[in-house]
Amino acid sequence: MKKILADLIKNIFGFQEKLLEKKYNGGRISLNAEHSMVKNRISNGVNLTISGELDKNRQKVKNDVEEILKNNINNLENILDYSVEFGVKTYKIKNADKLLKFIDEKEGFIFPEKNFKALYIHLLTDRKISFKSAPLFIFESGKISPYKLVYNFYIWYSYKTNLPGYEEKTREKYKHIFEYEKDEKLNELGYKDIIELQRAIERDKDAMEFTLQFIKTLEGSKNAFNIIKNNDDGANV
Repeated sequence: MKKILADLIKNIFGFQEKLLEKKYNGGRISLNAEHSMVKNRISNGVNLTISGELDKNRQKVKNDVEEILKNNINNLENILDYSVEFGVKTYKIKNADKLLKFIDEKEGFIFPEKNFKALYIHLLTDRKISFKSAPLFIFESGKISPYKLVYNFYIWYSYKTNLPGYEEKTREKYKHIFEYEKDEKLNELGYKDIIELQRAIERDKDAMEFTLQFIKTLEGSKNAFNIIKNNDDGANV
């Protein structure tokens, strides 16, 4: 369902790009939206994307996370120990989603924050008084759902690798992305906003697709193991 909605938003953004070309004299001026790994330019009505470095790093994230998961296949929550090496702690809090909703967040990976949001996060976690917070994981107390765990770990690893789409302003817009289905909200976006949101959608899509594929493979392996085990048990009767 999320994939369908993401594709819908991409189509809306494509239409908005055409409006922008008209708005800026048929594309007779140049508009840039650059990140260290990818460059987007529109000039003379032509949209050009150069993403060789981005594609290479996306694949690296996928390979690295897959390897980390395989090394912790018997206890997936151990992958959170890996993030501790980078100063990213994990907290399990009762009613986490309800408490985080107050600052427009959800349980999982929490990006660095500042001001009141940072203070609130500190009060929830380490009880410190500070208006800056480091990246961290906050989950509901108890066992973490494999889907939620893998998805959020993938998001963190992508962020750690500096993939585009996680800039602070982009993250804030992406949280309310479905508001841009309304024409009046969509018209507030400039070309750079659109490209940055597309990148945020791509990062989320990468994480969702990886998670679904990994869990599917994991469940298939477990089913195969159970079939073999049951057959072996039957042979010993």
